Amino acid sequence: MLKLPWVSLLVAAVLVFWEGIEGQNRPESGQEQILFLTNANNGQRVAGVVGQRIEISLATIGPGSYGDPSVSSAAIRFRNVAWPQSQTPAGPTQIYIFEGTAEGEAEIRIPHSGRGSFSVTVQVRASAGNSEQARMTPDQANDAKWKRGATNRPIW
Repeated sequence: MLKLPWVSLLVAAVLVFWEGIEGQNRPESGQEQILFLTNANNGQRVAGVVGQRIEISLATIGPGSYGDPSVSSAAIRFRNVAWPQSQTPAGPTQIYIFEGTAEGEAEIRIPHSGRGSFSVTVQVRASAGNSEQARMTPDQANDAKWKRGATNRPIW
């Protein structure tokens, strides 16, 4: 008789936990979805939104590597380049990270030391809803002095 409440409590806990995990994977808006591009997107036109992260993964087969990117307008900002830990013996893979910063169109061109270059044109449009950048902006209107500020030690 006591088993039924425990089973229902366990099932409820699992459902709440599962919803919490699933909720972490759901983007709140379009700009939180990453725009992934590869060598196959060379020469294409793609669309993004302000605040969206753009990752371009470029693999080289044979000698050479990709160089420093150039961006034609302020609609896109270059953030970083990464070399993944797992590389293939055929040649290096580089991941270029950009962000859509303003409405407009920008061409991203990345030269290669052994052959031509990679280029893609990104049309950046305004985002719908709250942007990640707006959520991360601190509240500058609050200039009150702190009383009992938070610390990393328990207060009990």
